[in-house]
Amino acid sequence: MTGAARERGIGRGIARCLAEEGCDVAINDVGAEDEAAGLVAELRGLGRRAAFITADVSDRGAVDAMIAAVESELGPLDIVCSNAGVADWEGFLDVTEQSFDRLVSVNLTGAFNVCRAAAAAMVAGERRGRIVVTSSVHVQMPFAEMSVYGATKAGLKGMVETMAIELAPHGITVNHIGPG
Repeated sequence: MTGAARERGIGRGIARCLAEEGCDVAINDVGAEDEAAGLVAELRGLGRRAAFITADVSDRGAVDAMIAAVESELGPLDIVCSNAGVADWEGFLDVTEQSFDRLVSVNLTGAFNVCRAAAAAMVAGERRGRIVVTSSVHVQMPFAEMSVYGATKAGLKGMVETMAIELAPHGITVNHIGPG
């Protein structure tokens, strides 16, 4: 479960729901170690095994190591939720190169890295599984000052739909959800 540590995030709610439904949960985030510790304790309080593994999702090697650590600590993957994301409210003409690169690297490249590593682990283990990617309402409804964010989320939609076709023969279901 990437992007799950922060108090205000969708990922935290997803992690709780998974634990309440009987799943052991590994959470990932960057820069939120204190919040992550609280969530891990909460999930363990529900009687589930839980772990916090920090990794920058935009770094493919770090994501590969994260997936290996999750499997080592909690066992084979059944469900992977790629939820990490960032947003900057900026007019199109004001988008900086740094902002563009940051949004693309976390929102699109990061989700690709997580999905690829998770799918590879599931296929290698000959396991059926579920991959769920958080996109956004921006996939269907553009908002002013969110051009790059919206583009990354639309990219996720296309990637997920293709992954669903390619991974179905392996028994892996891939979906995206677009809260908003």
